[in-house]
Amino acid sequence: MTTRLLLICPLLLATAAKADEIPFRFERTITVPERDQEELVAVPLDPDVFASTEDGLPDLRIHDAAGNEVPYLIRHPADTETVAHIRDWTASHPKLQPLDDGGLEIRITLDDDDPRPIGLCLDTPLKNFQQRIRVESSADGNAWQPLGQPAVLFDYSRYMDVRNVCVDFPETPHRHFRIVVDDVTAEQQSELVELTRRLKGEGETEQTERFTIERRPFRIDRVRFRYKVTTTRVEGLKQRDYPVAGFKVTQNEDRQTVVTIDTRREPLAALTIDTPDRNFSRHAVLQVRSDDAAGRAGEDAGWQEIASGTISRIDFQSLQQEQRKIRFPQTRAGQYRLVIDNRDSPPIAIESIQATGNVEEVVFLARPDEDYKLLYGAEGSTAPDYDLAALKTMLQKGFKPSPGTLGPETVLSNAPPPIRWNDFLNSRRFLLTVIVILVVLLGWGLYQATRRIGTDEESSDAS
Repeated sequence: MTTRLLLICPLLLATAAKADEIPFRFERTITVPERDQEELVAVPLDPDVFASTEDGLPDLRIHDAAGNEVPYLIRHPADTETVAHIRDWTASHPKLQPLDDGGLEIRITLDDDDPRPIGLCLDTPLKNFQQRIRVESSADGNAWQPLGQPAVLFDYSRYMDVRNVCVDFPETPHRHFRIVVDDVTAEQQSELVELTRRLKGEGETEQTERFTIERRPFRIDRVRFRYKVTTTRVEGLKQRDYPVAGFKVTQNEDRQTVVTIDTRREPLAALTIDTPDRNFSRHAVLQVRSDDAAGRAGEDAGWQEIASGTISRIDFQSLQQEQRKIRFPQTRAGQYRLVIDNRDSPPIAIESIQATGNVEEVVFLARPDEDYKLLYGAEGSTAPDYDLAALKTMLQKGFKPSPGTLGPETVLSNAPPPIRWNDFLNSRRFLLTVIVILVVLLGWGLYQATRRIGTDEESSDAS
């Protein structure tokens, strides 16, 4: 009897382990762009996926039409900003040709490795001038076409420090350029004035001012072409707004406003309160249940602080400033609690809560003419161990994934309600049950041993 009972425990554990292999409960089709070759595809995950998966997304898989697993990686895309910078280089070997109308023609042929220009500058040491130029381009150096409208280069140093020696034009693949400077020799009034005064006796009878007009050429030191270089700067992780499932506001005996916020376990990083109240500044603490790492906290669970700060709004005449957002490390919890210290001040009204979190997406390699689907919700499963070196290399080399989208959520008919055997085996009730069974088995064994010893003694006395 004892032996049989002792054999039951391993059998139960084996049965529980087998039952822990829970099938996926949900399925979504993945819509990917049309492709004639293999393409990287990135599929953003939505609240429906987060609500039914565990932390780290170990219970998520991608299958092709034949049901084969497709390797994927989970990433937090970066929020980037593209910044344009203007660079320049000096044109080499310009050719000059004076024109019959007094103008000047400059021809320049770009080298093969020169970038495509978007403008040019005529560097000159002259001050106080105004010069009209035209820029033309050609594919072969024979047929010319204008690049934009004629421009005016100028320097108004006599009046103000204002100067412009550059002209912009549309980017062109042409490698031949012609610059025409109209009336390259311009008249320039001298800044010196000759003053003549005629005197008769002690009085002045006549005063004459004479200005000197000189003709000076438009001196060009060099021609610089300009081009645009774009760089990508990482601003942080890409974020989006997630709707909260609901919230409740209560007041406790410690003169605090307690806001209980329900979510769908999205990867949140900030919560913002919306209130009509003005001119307040309150200390606030954000908490999650201490055992809510997987979003399954019980009512008797404690609360753990994850962030604190000051929420405020100052609105008085021209003074307007506010801080209504609490930031915290990325957290996936089913319930949050925001505790606001009011002290003796009246509580502030909370009209709504906005949640902001990081974007998570799955990236995989999609084959041509292949359909894919996302499966998730197999609680208790372990994360797959794929060979992701190729995917990581593609992303590091700058290959941008094409965006994919998820279809409607489908509940799989062959998926039974999940039984959380790992939680059950680690629960206090199960451990107490095992202890009671072992105590009963031990007592039964001692009782059987005592009876056997008494029987053996009686048999010995009888003999």
